[in-house]
Amino acid sequence: MDLNVNVEQKKEGIYLITLEGKLDTNTYLSFEETIKPILIHPSTKALILDMEKLNYISSAGFRIILMAKKTIAKNNGKVITVNLQPQIQEVFNLVNILPKTDIFDSIESADMFLDAVQRKELTKDTDFTT
Repeated sequence: MDLNVNVEQKKEGIYLITLEGKLDTNTYLSFEETIKPILIHPSTKALILDMEKLNYISSAGFRIILMAKKTIAKNNGKVITVNLQPQIQEVFNLVNILPKTDIFDSIESADMFLDAVQRKELTKDTDFTT
């Protein structure tokens, strides 16, 4: 089975990437080519990887996600995963490449997290004592 990748810009700098199929040695290069322009753009703040329809991930797939995490972190961005299938969630737990705080049950909970992070950043230098 191939990998289908759909990219949608949710907000400025926040991209929802839906994965369907297998992310393995046969498909990781096309995934990498799809996300690379997004990763290197300085305005990118978050990639939300929706894995609801991803049914398999190999070490090659994990390497791409780790590469994405390292690349986007240079601009203080995050890679967030949502809707992991149980077998993929178990592999993420074993490999432990993303902190638990970057794995969400749904897109809505990831959006709430990202909104809170952005609100915190916007109010970071605000003096609330006056």
